Amino acid sequence: MREKVTAFTRAQACMSCHETINPLGFSLEHFDSIGRWRATDQDKPIDAQSDFTRDDGVSVRLTGPRDVAAFAIGSTVARQGFVRQLSQYALQRDPAELSPSLLDDLVAGFEADEYHVLKLYERIAVAAAMYGLPSVTPAANAVEHAREQP
Repeated sequence: MREKVTAFTRAQACMSCHETINPLGFSLEHFDSIGRWRATDQDKPIDAQSDFTRDDGVSVRLTGPRDVAAFAIGSTVARQGFVRQLSQYALQRDPAELSPSLLDDLVAGFEADEYHVLKLYERIAVAAAMYGLPSVTPAANAVEHAREQP
């Protein structure tokens, strides 16, 4: 798969995005399309190592999901992207449509809460209520489900 993806995304027009996407995906290559662990793909050993170039130009070696998670936790850009994507999904709109500072406020709250996802969902639900949006069903369901867990 790595060889196919590399060949398909070789063009400069593709690489403008895939120079970021490919190293992250390659480091997760041990997982098949439904999340099962595998050591080979079509009888070839999987090479899950990749070098990801951070925004500051420094290269980071990724060798699997733990490396990707550690990188994401330590990356301000990754945390901001996570909050943006989660809030956009829950609110069903770009948070900037509601307020130019909403995303920054959510990111600041997420950091203050030490990256507690349930508390982030609660902040998103409160923002939806403040801006008169209908219930943020995905967030509300996740909050209720998390509260029910022991």
